[in-house]
Amino acid sequence: MGLDTNDLITLARPVLNCLSPEIPYSLAGERLVIGTGLTESNLSQLFQVGGGPAVGLWQMEPATHDWLWVWLMNGTHDSLRRKVQALMAPLPSRINQLAGNLHYAIAMCRIRYYVSPEPLPCGDDWDGLASYWVRVYNAGGAGTTARFLEATACLRS
Repeated sequence: MGLDTNDLITLARPVLNCLSPEIPYSLAGERLVIGTGLTESNLSQLFQVGGGPAVGLWQMEPATHDWLWVWLMNGTHDSLRRKVQALMAPLPSRINQLAGNLHYAIAMCRIRYYVSPEPLPCGDDWDGLASYWVRVYNAGGAGTTARFLEATACLRS
């Protein structure tokens, strides 16, 4: 059994708001973050089934995580980087914090969507959100829009 979805939404909103104004809060951003957790791990798997590299409820791969840190460190995102660092614990490593630090993992998931040049779909466009997840977050993976829509049905009821 995974985390309660409403609890995760309650936890995620202040994190998503703290990333503003660099990453403005939006319903689409919130639904993508929550939907990604539901789709990737059913809010229950901290490590990829079968021993793959993905870590945390959002199943972020270390290579993606490290690429985002290169982006954060390039000198043009200092304010956002400081906000993300404030969410971190001194230990363990950043990769391991994807599994054990929900605030940090939420922020990194949202940043993954933010760096995409594609604009976010409307927050009420579930088909658009599903397609966006496939193209941006699950690119090259086995995910489908049907999988995202099935996993996020609880958000529409």
